[in-house]
Amino acid sequence: MRALCFALLFALAQASSPLIVNDSYAALLHDRWESMYHQAQNSLAPATCANDMRARMPACHQFGEGWCWATAVAELTEYYSRTGPAQCQGLECKIVGWCPQLVSSCASGQHVECCPLSAHPSCGKFGQGLEQIVQIANHFTGRSFTLTSGPLSQSALDAKLAAGKPILMLVGGDFPHHVVTVAGCGNGSYYFHDPELKAGTYEEYSYSKLLNSRGATYNDTYKWLETIVEAGDETSIVV
Repeated sequence: MRALCFALLFALAQASSPLIVNDSYAALLHDRWESMYHQAQNSLAPATCANDMRARMPACHQFGEGWCWATAVAELTEYYSRTGPAQCQGLECKIVGWCPQLVSSCASGQHVECCPLSAHPSCGKFGQGLEQIVQIANHFTGRSFTLTSGPLSQSALDAKLAAGKPILMLVGGDFPHHVVTVAGCGNGSYYFHDPELKAGTYEEYSYSKLLNSRGATYNDTYKWLETIVEAGDETSIVV
């Protein structure tokens, strides 16, 4: 499922937009991950922040095989709006259909109907490009998100979470192909959710484990290669 989840295969990326992961950008992300990972091994410090957002940010399960990214955006949407369907049901499909796979700009208005998934099964495998995910998150949350071109340093991560800004981690091996979320921190750990886990499941991870860990439903390891987070300074937000 994970390989289907984030359809950023190079052939699709090049057919869609150069802003989606290509060979050179994937190499840049991997280099930055490697540098951050080695730095983390030298410090191994616990989380310094204490802001638990789990009660406001649902840990949803992805309904479509390719919908890890849509699930993450749905979780953000419910967090910032403080409302939404139980466990993102019916919201993920709206997100997928609002900006279909391989549309270079979500502003084009090329929407498709993906709700309910049972009536539109082909939508279930829709992946998405990096820039498009940012556009979609901006639209559904009413906030401004950005790519960080790599994993966050621990100090930057702690500052974002302390300010009430959950993050989307784009993970994979040589290039990102899955999206997971972090909804706060406390007791020296980070509250991590993989949409392939059972709905409502958060796990406590160290910073080092966020950077490099074993996947929820697969045996290989992943690397935290890219990040989507609300832009701006770390002034605390009210949601």
